[in-house]
Amino acid sequence: MFAPNRFPEPAKRVAPVRSSSQVTTVGLLGTDSAKKNYDRFFTAVRGAALSSRLAFRVYGHDTAYFRDILDKFSDLQIALARSDEASIEQFMSSVDVFASASEQEGFGRPIASALLAGMPVELLDRPVFREFFTGGARFHTDLYALVLSLPQLPGSNERDTPYLPPAEVIDAYASANGEIRRLGSIALK
Repeated sequence: MFAPNRFPEPAKRVAPVRSSSQVTTVGLLGTDSAKKNYDRFFTAVRGAALSSRLAFRVYGHDTAYFRDILDKFSDLQIALARSDEASIEQFMSSVDVFASASEQEGFGRPIASALLAGMPVELLDRPVFREFFTGGARFHTDLYALVLSLPQLPGSNERDTPYLPPAEVIDAYASANGEIRRLGSIALK
């Protein structure tokens, strides 16, 4: 039996203090495979000539995929934030904005945590992201548009209203959770 995705509790984030002359630090999520689309993403950063205005922190593990990306893009400022050494709240407090270049993701708890904490999030316009993050994230038609949105002054893409998870997603989880509990109690009898 599968249950719908559960939104996490709101994370606590302390926004980094930046001067307007500093680079924008972009938080990226995951280091597991090419589905993260970092090759195309960092190629777009180079193509937009934004290498000097952006730094990247990637939340994940030291993997062969990540080392390959570091080798290919050694001219960019890319650092690993080890997810087994830092909480998602600590990671969020070290970056200005979250972005995802992935086109094959499902629901992302770190993205949900960031939105619930009031953090700016830039995503590709994909159905799964729209399903969960409409009303919170900013969506872009392609990687180049997403990359161009990143070097804004800190705070310039903060939302005026808090993000609220879609009611139908919350209701679906509550309903499925209730049914699982009911079936579990029947099975225990």
